[in-house]
Amino acid sequence: MIPLDLGHKYYGYENQYANYDNYNAINIDKITNIPYDFEGIMGVPISFMDKYSPEQFEIIKFRKGDDDKDLRINGKCPYFRILVKKGNKRLSLVVQTICATGIRVSELRYITMEAVQSGRAEVNCKGKHRVIFLPVELQKKLRLYAKEKGIQQGSEVEMPEVDEWV
Repeated sequence: MIPLDLGHKYYGYENQYANYDNYNAINIDKITNIPYDFEGIMGVPISFMDKYSPEQFEIIKFRKGDDDKDLRINGKCPYFRILVKKGNKRLSLVVQTICATGIRVSELRYITMEAVQSGRAEVNCKGKHRVIFLPVELQKKLRLYAKEKGIQQGSEVEMPEVDEWV
């Protein structure tokens, strides 16, 4: 799915976004109004699912507030809402790397910038040696992420240790 182009601003325009009575989130009436500079949780319309990109957004829950009742704004329930927040790009790339390559979690440290550039990772784990090939699309995503984070070499593609994301 192609990520949504977020063109609205939240900070400086907070009064245009209502808050829920029973959940710490802002309400978004139209998908086109999702702000690019808001990092918290947002309630978006059901039509969001047509545009949903797991790389861009994480689904938190559907419809209910902290009190397990329908979300409310000033005592009234808006139409069905999905609670989302901007996604964890690093975690998304970890999962994509595991799925696309069959690499084990313990082998993620072998996904270096050199491996991304060459399209293959040399893995030595538990006394065994194997070569993991990185699909072109995954290489593109990892290069873009590295560029965004200023990573130029080594194993600092920021693949976390298991206990950091489990």
